Amino acid sequence: MVGLPAPNRVWKSPSGNIITDDEVFYRILSDGSLYVGPLTNDMVGNYTCLADNIFGKDDIYYQVTILSPPGVPNILLQSTTTHSISILWKPSYDGGAIITLPNILLQSTTTHSISILWKPSYDGGAIIT
Repeated sequence: MVGLPAPNRVWKSPSGNIITDDEVFYRILSDGSLYVGPLTNDMVGNYTCLADNIFGKDDIYYQVTILSPPGVPNILLQSTTTHSISILWKPSYDGGAIITLPNILLQSTTTHSISILWKPSYDGGAIIT
């Protein structure tokens, strides 16, 4: 939230408790945004930002849900020829997110083998602004 003069902000957790900057899972950033993380299932819900200055007050709600990294995909060999190999990539657990084709790095380790490297990244946190 913005305003002139800059508003005072108070953040409330889904349970309605006021969030302070000294808690383990929450940090109030210099711009007033709230960092939440690493996320756990009990942190899901609506976070409230209350703002006020000499001209009035306002509040806004942010819904936080957890999307976790997807599980390791199942890779199945479909067919081989002397010059090709066909594999089937089946996602396992989707983590609650839409699965798109990941970037895959094919790396030749010898003249007769190829490694497939796939590494999703996720820090477990979220910034609410």
